[in-house]
Amino acid sequence: MSNRRVDISGMRFGGITAIRDVGTIVGKTRKWEFLCDCGNRFISCGSRARLGTVISCQECSRERISKLNTSHGMRDSAEYGIWIHIKERCLNPSNKSFERYGGRGISVCERWTHSFENFIADMGTRPSSKHSIDRINNNGNYEPSNCRWATPVEQGNNKRNNIMVTIDNETKSLSAWCRERGVSVGSAWSRYKKGLTGNDIFQSTEERISFNGITDTIRGWSDRTGIKRTTLSQRINAYKWPADRALTEGARN
Repeated sequence: MSNRRVDISGMRFGGITAIRDVGTIVGKTRKWEFLCDCGNRFISCGSRARLGTVISCQECSRERISKLNTSHGMRDSAEYGIWIHIKERCLNPSNKSFERYGGRGISVCERWTHSFENFIADMGTRPSSKHSIDRINNNGNYEPSNCRWATPVEQGNNKRNNIMVTIDNETKSLSAWCRERGVSVGSAWSRYKKGLTGNDIFQSTEERISFNGITDTIRGWSDRTGIKRTTLSQRINAYKWPADRALTEGARN
């Protein structure tokens, strides 16, 4: 955790209020004095309060956890782990994913930050073990209106860096068009980066060679003649052989 001072005096976190920075740093953790709604004062990490992992004094926490276990019995569930992970990457600067979430302004709604029960009430349990939490708008926050349970394929189509391509008035992600047309994402991405648009992104840009009324790529001619692609490429591009020679010497009968 960072020891950079963040002034949280007077701020509420669940059932506690930050009173003062006690000026103590243990390791990389800055300590604060908090006042619990029950009247108890205690010392804890400011970062843990901001993260939502400390929202009451120890006495109230034990009581709350006991009720929590009784009320939903899901502390060992995948959904509970997902809820914790959401808060970690949005609220904990030391989390390895923080830069891509909290670091760029993605937050967790107040309703979910301190209540797993609210999270489950809004989202329900995940439909299958293949589903995980997904934000519909990847620049939006973790909140009921912007979250869903989705499969890896559904999430893959919703990544922040997806490129949307329109062909014949139909818009899909680059990856979706690639799956539909049997084109590798790497090849399509390379063509997109070169400035190609629409259908041109999914058309091969390999050099085409015409011979005896047939036009095909080097790959295609290699299949037709049995000559290695590297050999054909050298003959045509390096040695500048004419097509009739390049495509016939050593070709299978």
